[in-house]
Amino acid sequence: MTRSGLRLLDHSFISETVFLEPHGVLIPQKLAMLAAPAHFEKSVNNLPADLPLTTQYLKGLRLNYGHHLSLDERDDIKFLAEPKKLVEIDFRAVEEAPALENLSLSWRVKQLRKANAIVTFNRSRFTDEIEMDSFGSRSWGASVNEFVPFEPSSGELKYAVTLDAQKGTWSVGLPSHPDLATQSYGPVFAFSRVRMAQQMTPHRKINPPKIKKKG
Repeated sequence: MTRSGLRLLDHSFISETVFLEPHGVLIPQKLAMLAAPAHFEKSVNNLPADLPLTTQYLKGLRLNYGHHLSLDERDDIKFLAEPKKLVEIDFRAVEEAPALENLSLSWRVKQLRKANAIVTFNRSRFTDEIEMDSFGSRSWGASVNEFVPFEPSSGELKYAVTLDAQKGTWSVGLPSHPDLATQSYGPVFAFSRVRMAQQMTPHRKINPPKIKKKG
């Protein structure tokens, strides 16, 4: 998710009896984080066909890190199911931090093979009639977490996440196809893969070139 949205969800515990004058109005009144499966045209999984590089390992590491979508990149996003609320905070009544661990959503996706990303963005409610989605905003924006596409053409896609700016993890799986492994991501998994690669790859001893003596 966007860092600004995470900070608001994690730290904004407002009591209107303390901060507002009688009959005062909070703006925004509510903040929700939404998520949806999508096809991301500029996915890290897509590289020029004529690029003479083997980058599978680096791509696998890159998938463990979400990133903020620029306005141009958002044009390359195609939602494959309706966004759903992952978590919501009502600033008019909140007294403690919302739960940000072990959140999950699921969707029935008809074009499942095209799904290669989960897009998250914020929705602010200013009044009962006025809402704003950050997906089209220049100031807040949206975030994307990419994954390797699944083979089935359709099915139920489940997204599970623990929201933490430093130690967050997330996964995607197919409850409709329990024989297929769940994909799990997060910075901690990238670190583990690097350590494993270091242990499995023998270190080469490099001998310095010999300098011939004159005469």
